[in-house]
Amino acid sequence: MNTLLKVKKNILTKSFDSIISKSMSDILKNESSDIIAHNNGKVCRENNDMVIFKHDFTDGIYLRQMTMVAGSVVIGAIHKRNHAWFLLKGHITVVSTNGSEDFEAPYLGKSEAGIQRVIYAHEESIFQNIFKNPTGTKDLDLLDDYNVCVNKEKYIEYVNSK
Repeated sequence: MNTLLKVKKNILTKSFDSIISKSMSDILKNESSDIIAHNNGKVCRENNDMVIFKHDFTDGIYLRQMTMVAGSVVIGAIHKRNHAWFLLKGHITVVSTNGSEDFEAPYLGKSEAGIQRVIYAHEESIFQNIFKNPTGTKDLDLLDDYNVCVNKEKYIEYVNSK
C-alpha cells in the first residue's frame, strides 16, 4: 500500500508542477492588467489592483504581509526554508501538491520548504509570512534570493547546490 501512495503522490506532484509551470508561462506572455499582475518572472512585491504588500523588518526576521482582494488568486513562489505564516483576516483556499485546504482567520500555519501554493481569497484576506533574515538586510532582492525560488527548476538547482 505504501508503494501505491508514493506513486499517487508522485503523479499528483508532477501534474500540479506541470500545471503551475504552464500557467506561469501563459501568464508571463501577457502584459499586467487589472486581472493579471506579474513581475516578469520575479516575485511580485509591488502593490496592484488585486494584492497589496507590506514589508517589515526586525532582528533576524523579514515580515511580508499580503492583502488579497476578494476573488484574487496568487501563485506563490517556492520557499527554500520552512517558515510560519498567519492568516490575520479573511478566508482563503490553498492548493498545492498536498491537496486543497480552506483556512479562516485567525490561523497560524507552517509551510514546508519546496512546496508551491496557489492561494484563492474568498473575501478580503490578510496573509502574513515570517521569513528568516540572518543578515538583517532590507534589500528585497537579497531577501527573495535567500528565501524563495520562482519555479521548480530553480528550486531543484538550489537543493542540488547545497
